[in-house]
Amino acid sequence: MTEWPLSGIRILDLTHFLAGPFGSMILGDLGAEVIRIEHPIHLEDARKTPPHFMAGESIYFLCLNRNKKSITLDLKTPQGLEVFYDLVRTADVVFDNFRAGITEKLKIDYSRLRDIKPDIICCSLSGFGSNGPFSDRPGYDYIMQGISGLMSLTGEPDAPPQKTGISVVDHVGGLYAVIAILASLVQKQRKGSGQFSDVALLDGILSFFSYVAGYFLNAGDVPKKIPASGHPSYVPVQNFETADGNIVLMPVSEKFWQGTCRAIGKPEWADDPRFRCAADRLRNKQALLDLLIPLLKRRPSAHWLEVLTREGVPSSPINTLPEGLEHPQVKARDMVVEVPHPGAGTFRMLGNPIKMPDKDPVYASPPLLGQHTDEVLSDLLGYSRDKIAALRGRGVIR
Repeated sequence: MTEWPLSGIRILDLTHFLAGPFGSMILGDLGAEVIRIEHPIHLEDARKTPPHFMAGESIYFLCLNRNKKSITLDLKTPQGLEVFYDLVRTADVVFDNFRAGITEKLKIDYSRLRDIKPDIICCSLSGFGSNGPFSDRPGYDYIMQGISGLMSLTGEPDAPPQKTGISVVDHVGGLYAVIAILASLVQKQRKGSGQFSDVALLDGILSFFSYVAGYFLNAGDVPKKIPASGHPSYVPVQNFETADGNIVLMPVSEKFWQGTCRAIGKPEWADDPRFRCAADRLRNKQALLDLLIPLLKRRPSAHWLEVLTREGVPSSPINTLPEGLEHPQVKARDMVVEVPHPGAGTFRMLGNPIKMPDKDPVYASPPLLGQHTDEVLSDLLGYSRDKIAALRGRGVIR
């Protein structure tokens, strides 16, 4: 098996809950040695999240923490801080998702760690970032969906604002943190210098508004919810009801629009001056939908998907999650995997979406609390059994 690109990179992981652990799991999937540092007594929220547990471990936590080690360490004690500094001397990256000011309070901020190891890379992922009037406030996915405007665009026009069905802001934040860390590692390789990255959940989700924000900033077009999950630029791109369900239709190019017309038995619509190009269809949206909606209701979803696929038109059923996980493409890409677990035996979770054909994926079990404390302190730091026992006796480690 060929090593993954981050093999040999050591990450000290001070993250918790969702956004940070999702990011550090990606780094672990890419081959980095990720060492989670957890409090010896106070469990982080993800380890306690209901409602589902396996062998006493929260499934929420298990889904975000494969390919990591876990050590316990009380950073608020002088002895714990010294252990952490020793770990920093061996590490490439320190990754946290504390609020602004917390790393300074704990004496683990970038300026201090840089004095210990000049080329250390630090990434702080927080709700609002390190500056601004909200920087000291707690920030969660749901809060960011509200502040950013995302909820105002989610759901049907006549329904109240809604959050997305998954914690998209947290996952986006984790991805941006990974990008920052990878860029810093490249800089370190080229110049030998460390780097601090300040990543905010709010900034991350706002960046995903891209052209929607551009329409407002440059044309004054205030975005709004569109019926049937429609698109602000393309018609007929939306959710359509069929005789027995719903499908998504997405003819975003003229080629696909012409294929749609043939598939639904209306080839003449392609030459109708009202619908000839994307701008025409957008301008005459309601006229087109008044024709298309009742037509698609006449046949079942399977029929429309078959004829649309035959014409090469992007289209899909609207699956439930169980149906999505059973999709043959999902299975072909090994996106559901079985991971060994020391208590539960086998744990099923989503696989690594990054495929490198010359490398076998690695799925090490999400760690038990403090599972690797003795191993890391003895093998990595060279601590004696007596020193480890003394730290345990003082409650610095578990």
